[in-house]
Amino acid sequence: MFKPDIIGSYDFYLKEKAKSNDRIREKQKENRYSASAAGICTKQQWYQKFKPNLKQPFSTEMMRTFEIGNIFEKSIDAGVSLIYRTKKYSQDYIKDDDLNVGGSFDLLLVDESGNAFLYDYKTANSYSYKYIFEPKVINESQSGDHYRFQLGTYAYILENNYKEKYGFKKIKYMALVGFDKNFSEMKELEVNLKYMEFAERYWKEAYPIIKSPIEPLPSTTVPYEDWNCKYCSFNLSCQNPKNPKYKGKTK
Repeated sequence: MFKPDIIGSYDFYLKEKAKSNDRIREKQKENRYSASAAGICTKQQWYQKFKPNLKQPFSTEMMRTFEIGNIFEKSIDAGVSLIYRTKKYSQDYIKDDDLNVGGSFDLLLVDESGNAFLYDYKTANSYSYKYIFEPKVINESQSGDHYRFQLGTYAYILENNYKEKYGFKKIKYMALVGFDKNFSEMKELEVNLKYMEFAERYWKEAYPIIKSPIEPLPSTTVPYEDWNCKYCSFNLSCQNPKNPKYKGKTK
């Protein structure tokens, strides 16, 4: 008896969607660095530039997890559209040629006075959610998870290149909006506007390291945390003594 493979069909859809999204992103990037990589280990960015063939593909489980984030994002956009009549922009690709960085922000709202409010969405399991939304670091510090550097990068690009296009005078507020996938808890975490400055500094420090054909040492001048190695897409190849999965020379 024929039995449809519903789960297999869904997974096939996610793989095809991922391929399509990758093609779109590559066309948009035009060899720019990705804003979503702000604050991460510069070795990871170096591998992405010089040895992308070593990147491990996302697992089926990971792609399912990403799709939950996409659904969450669409639902928030729908809710915002129902309540607020301000100018709303979402998932627009923006770039800064001086920093050679680009990316797509999640949500930008602009009120009648020209104040802009910038948001980035994060869905995570309870452990990661707690790390992001119950931070032990001071919000005014340059320390912290790379999600704040990512948001700071979007804000920096918008402030310096897109005021006229989006009709705002100044970014007044920015925040991470999170969803705990285990307990359905949601939080909004304000991110200090100083992260625009911190993000600019990160990219200016990281650029000479990333563009060199010589594999860099573990980063000491920009944010870097050892546990990132566990989840890095290049952890089977990266020559980092702190990397628990490295077992041989880079191919």
